[in-house]
Amino acid sequence: MRKATLALGVFVLSAFLLIGHSTLEAQNVLPDPGTLNQMENVAPGTTMFFNVTGKTTGGSLWGTDYYTTDSSLAMAAVHSGAIRNGQTGVVKVIFYPGRAQYAGSTRYGVTSSSWGSYELSFAVEAAEGVKPVAGNAVMPNPGTLKNVPGAAPGQVMLFEVTGTGSGGSVWGSKMYTTDSDLGMVAVHAGVLKAGETGVVKVTFRPGQTKYVGSTKNGVKSSNWGSYDLSFEIERVK
Repeated sequence: MRKATLALGVFVLSAFLLIGHSTLEAQNVLPDPGTLNQMENVAPGTTMFFNVTGKTTGGSLWGTDYYTTDSSLAMAAVHSGAIRNGQTGVVKVIFYPGRAQYAGSTRYGVTSSSWGSYELSFAVEAAEGVKPVAGNAVMPNPGTLKNVPGAAPGQVMLFEVTGTGSGGSVWGSKMYTTDSDLGMVAVHAGVLKAGETGVVKVTFRPGQTKYVGSTKNGVKSSNWGSYDLSFEIERVK
C-alpha cells in the first residue's frame, strides 16, 4: 500500500498553521498512554501533550531529564518536577534522539535507574496555560491515518473531513486499515455524504488479522489480510 505523501504534506502544513495561530488550549491533549514506546510515528523533534496524574511508584523509569520512551510517563512527570505525586495536569513531551547512556537519580520521591544505549528519548515539562479538556482539538484531514503522530489502540482524535467517493483506497468495513482514505471511509461508513464537510471522531483499534471489503453508499472497499493498526469512525454531533 502506498503512503498518501501529498496528503500528509498538506496535513503537516495545515497543522503547523493551526498551531501557529492558536493558544495552547487548542492543542490536542491525549490521555496518559502509560509509556511512550507504543506511540507510532514519533521522531526527534515531535511535541505532544498528555493529561497525566503524577505517581512515584508502579512503573519503571530510566534516565534523568532525558528518559527512555519505555519509562513510565507519570513517574517521569514527577521526577522531572513537571507535576507532583497525585496531581493531575497536562504535560508537554518533547521527543529527542536516543542517547548512548542514561543516568539514574532520585528526585521528588522517585528513583530512576541508569541504562545504556536506547533508540529514542523524551523530556517532559509542565504545559503552562493548558488545562485538561474533555475532548480533543479538531485537526485537518491528513488523507490517511497511517502517519498521524500518537496513533495507538484506544486513542481518540477528531478531524474535519470532506466526504469523497473516489480518489483513494479503502480496506475493510466498520473496522478499517489506517492507510485507508479518511474522506472515503467517512462516506463508506455513512458518517458523511460525498461532498459534505463535518467533524468525525476516529477511535484507533488494534490491528486485525482480516479486513472484509464491501460496497456502501457508493464507495467500494477492498479485502485485506493482517494489518498492524485499525480505526473506527463516527460523526460528532
